[in-house]
Amino acid sequence: MAQKNITKETKGQQWSRSLCDVLENAVDRHFNRYPLHTSVDPALLLVGNFVPVDEMPPTPCPIVKGSIPECLRGGAYIHNGPNPRQYPRDPHHLFDGDGMLHSLLLPRGDSDGSHAVLCSRYSRTEIFGLGGLRGTARVGVVLNRVLAGQMDPTEGMGPARTSVSFFLENIFVLGEADRPFTVYLSPEDGDLLSKERRDLGGKLAKGGSVNHKQDRGSGEIFTKQD
Repeated sequence: MAQKNITKETKGQQWSRSLCDVLENAVDRHFNRYPLHTSVDPALLLVGNFVPVDEMPPTPCPIVKGSIPECLRGGAYIHNGPNPRQYPRDPHHLFDGDGMLHSLLLPRGDSDGSHAVLCSRYSRTEIFGLGGLRGTARVGVVLNRVLAGQMDPTEGMGPARTSVSFFLENIFVLGEADRPFTVYLSPEDGDLLSKERRDLGGKLAKGGSVNHKQDRGSGEIFTKQD
């Protein structure tokens, strides 16, 4: 399944994006002239199991041993977390980076020869690929990106990289810096499709806690807005 449609940039938009990239690189070179502390140095943090990974299209995973419990068949496991698309050029925290979803769609049957399907996709939010808030938190560059139409603060400024919630028949990926962002997991091929931000009928004007609580009886979700 195709990912979120991206409008082709005009030559003017390409020029403005290149200009903003040049400005941001200049800011980086000016402020990052000194060695980083070991606790925030990406060269020391993004190694081993923490190395950023690429997207993975739907990939069948044959069962080598055992079987999938009947109560889990037809279900899915989805993990959300940070995965920098661009290598950090400034102090880095392991929670920084674009959001990436890893899903495992389990087959409905146990005897039809179908396999579980593994898929990894970025959450393509409005600031996808811009390095998140930390990567673009230079006021002059941010202003230029907004004026050039590369960023729209009214549509969201968060990378949705913290947690996952299933509510109102939708899969929401969450980040405390912004409203919930919806994704779709295809039951046919196991692919993940980025969709849109939701304000739940105008009830969410901004982000809230990603560690919400759900009432099992009523189905209501309670959260704390920032």
